[in-house]
Amino acid sequence: MTRSRLIGLAVLTPVVGVFGFLAHEAGHWSMGRAFGLDMYLQLNRAGPVDPGIDVATWRQATITSAGPAVTFAQALIGVALARRLPVLGFALTFSAVYMRAVAFGISVLVNPNDEARLGEMLGIGIYPIHIAVMALLLPVLALATLRARAGWSAYIIAFVASSAAVSAVVYLDPVIGRIL
Repeated sequence: MTRSRLIGLAVLTPVVGVFGFLAHEAGHWSMGRAFGLDMYLQLNRAGPVDPGIDVATWRQATITSAGPAVTFAQALIGVALARRLPVLGFALTFSAVYMRAVAFGISVLVNPNDEARLGEMLGIGIYPIHIAVMALLLPVLALATLRARAGWSAYIIAFVASSAAVSAVVYLDPVIGRIL
């Protein structure tokens, strides 16, 4: 990537990262709404307004998997755009992979996230679905890297910018509160 594209990547990636979180949560929200549930949406979480509502296991699994599915779609859109719009394509793909990698780390250290909860629902443990998601996302990132002609400098910039996006989401979520 050229210097101007790297600067563009530094500016665009945090924006893409924050909107990627919102799109991920909107995936959960929209699937819950499709099942007729009264749902809430925040920047970093979504769920039924009534946390005590009894949701069938298969519906809960579908709602849980909708967020990562949206994030995977984001990565695929990124790789499709990477040749013509290399900065946007690489930012979309890197942000999606980064988000799921951070989620994996959080599941190991703090509490189970989407893939871990889905694995628990299916009785296979918290790791297999995480591993499968990352096994699908990493080749997509490799292809986006090739198409965008991104090098190590792009990875470093995208890593720092994605870290800023995650920090912004964590701190802004309680401030912004419920969006829908």
